[in-house]
Amino acid sequence: MSSKEDYSSDSKYDEKDEKFEKDYDEYSPEVPKVDIIDIQMSPSFRMQAPVSAEIDLKIKFELSRDCVAAYWALQFLVDSTNSRIIKVLGETQVEDYPDGESDMHIHIDNVDVGEIPVSKLVNSGLLMAKFMADGEEVVSVNMVNTILYSTN
Repeated sequence: MSSKEDYSSDSKYDEKDEKFEKDYDEYSPEVPKVDIIDIQMSPSFRMQAPVSAEIDLKIKFELSRDCVAAYWALQFLVDSTNSRIIKVLGETQVEDYPDGESDMHIHIDNVDVGEIPVSKLVNSGLLMAKFMADGEEVVSVNMVNTILYSTN
């Protein structure tokens, strides 16, 4: 049978943990909050287009703080029972985004799906626009549409 005293810690380690947390809070930036205001995409979700069609994506968003050296990455995910394929389609230029309202624009001439088996493309695909700041993914805007990803 153990007593509460068996689980007490050495106070010098508690002090080090507190100092680390204080230092970390002082030097680590707050994760920015991203609010999506508007999304425009061509071809639109109402149009039937082959999976390889060009993509023109614009996102208007608002940031809670400045983000230095941030960018958007566009990826296409095909998920099936046996495998998950993530294809990087492109990235915006790295730039500094001020707090408040900003926008991004990315254009992909065509989506090369030559290496993805056709049988996997008939499932729903996921287009992911990821905002990257401070070396990490902050938010992912995910768009699903089976018509856009048809193979016709």
